[in-house]
Amino acid sequence: MARVNVPLSLLSSNRAFDVAHVVVDPVHGHYIASGRDAWSAGVLERVVVWVSNASGSTKTVTVRAGVVRGFPVRLPDFTASVADGGGVFLGPFDSTSFVQPPGDPDGQGGGRLFVDFEAGFVGAVSALGFP
Repeated sequence: MARVNVPLSLLSSNRAFDVAHVVVDPVHGHYIASGRDAWSAGVLERVVVWVSNASGSTKTVTVRAGVVRGFPVRLPDFTASVADGGGVFLGPFDSTSFVQPPGDPDGQGGGRLFVDFEAGFVGAVSALGFP
């Protein structure tokens, strides 16, 4: 599956910033590139995902769990419902639990957060990174 990138908007104190909104692709899903070096250096600790829904009915969004760093354990995926005409913030998702490991299912070397959407989901997705 060729996932679609959602650019990560990094937040910092006392400044205005633009957030990239990407049209939801329920067929391919999305990934948020964490900046592998930022994760490993501990610079970026949490990601919050914003999702809006214009599908005409309540739809489901899923953030795929990764492998807990240092343990051969995989947490359950995080799933939430988004009402039609509404939007929700999901997370924050930390680097130790939700980032895909090297050799992730898409074969991209890890360091990414995977977000999937129910079939027929129409809306937008954004990602905010908190240091």
